[in-house]
Amino acid sequence: MTLRHEYLAGSTGTVSFALTNVTSQSADAFAATLFIYTNCDGTPDAALSGPQLVTVGTQLCVIARVAASSSLGDNAAYAFDVSAETIYTGIAVRETDVNTDRLTSTAGNGYLVLTKTVRNETEGTPEDQSNKGWVGDVLEYRIYVTNPSQEIAMNVVIHDHTPTYTQL
Repeated sequence: MTLRHEYLAGSTGTVSFALTNVTSQSADAFAATLFIYTNCDGTPDAALSGPQLVTVGTQLCVIARVAASSSLGDNAAYAFDVSAETIYTGIAVRETDVNTDRLTSTAGNGYLVLTKTVRNETEGTPEDQSNKGWVGDVLEYRIYVTNPSQEIAMNVVIHDHTPTYTQL
């Protein structure tokens, strides 16, 4: 499974990504690795390592690729944070942004597909998987859930949050 994350630089500096606060009910049941892809097409270029140089407006696309053991039982859970620590150039300020991802296995052949979109209502931009906003802009987020399988999905819980410096 791959989980997409985007980082948009607001200033010049370096950003380091890490997997933190990893929890799993079963040892060795899951493993995650961060990859970077430069053109944001969903195809990773390389495993992410070391700080990345950024300037204002630099967009970095990061994938958390999660592998699961074939012997997973029903309701095996795995959670982790993707942390982005930015060190700004010329000032003694660090900022850390965190996104939490949670996965749970289920029995059977069913699966769900989740897609998150955003639209800048203030600017009138179309709904897409990424967008830009300025102070005071109103952003509309949507999460679409589809069940392309023949299995019935039950007890589905989705966790999400809005980006830093935004409010509901």
